[in-house]
Amino acid sequence: MYKGTWRKVKKGNATNSKLGDPNLGLDTLEGYIASKVYGCKIGDPVLKRVTPVASILDWAEICENTRGQIGLLSEEKELHTSESKKRNFSGFYR
Repeated sequence: MYKGTWRKVKKGNATNSKLGDPNLGLDTLEGYIASKVYGCKIGDPVLKRVTPVASILDWAEICENTRGQIGLLSEEKELHTSESKKRNFSGFYR
């Protein structure tokens, strides 16, 4: 499963928020995606995307998705996955 050190990151909340608001800062996953991926500027309204993104990252074993935050594997450690648990294209284990 996960080996290494986790770094907690706030998910952020785009509901009734604009980029840069206290609950939607650039230091949150939601704010970072809005800024870097979608080109939103401070003060822009943001569409909520964090739930599916965090769920996909958790499914891919890149992070641990928890309430209000995600745990990211630190850059110093590698993500180790078992060779016996390779997923096929449809997402099911072989």
